[in-house]
Amino acid sequence: MKLFKSLGIPAAFNALVVSDLEFVGGPLLIAGLASRLTGFLLAASMFVDYWAAGRAALLSVLFDSGKFYGTDAYTFLFASLLVLIFGAGFLLNAAIVARWRKLA
Repeated sequence: MKLFKSLGIPAAFNALVVSDLEFVGGPLLIAGLASRLTGFLLAASMFVDYWAAGRAALLSVLFDSGKFYGTDAYTFLFASLLVLIFGAGFLLNAAIVARWRKLA
């Protein structure tokens, strides 16, 4: 809480937004719906995590990349960016519905 307050981030609001995002976004990702929007929001959340908790690691991405890749947030940021860039995929529900609409 003190860390968030020192950075000017309202801790209660941040916790509420991130928990709602994960509660709603997780099932959407599993279903393959709104994957790019969810990926963008999750990536933004992980960027805020990097900025708040691992600013030194974030700023050292160009000079000491091991510090950047070694943090816990890196895996989640990378996964979120993959979902943002590539979307739901060919076999997930959104793609199936889109193909079905094209045929109909």
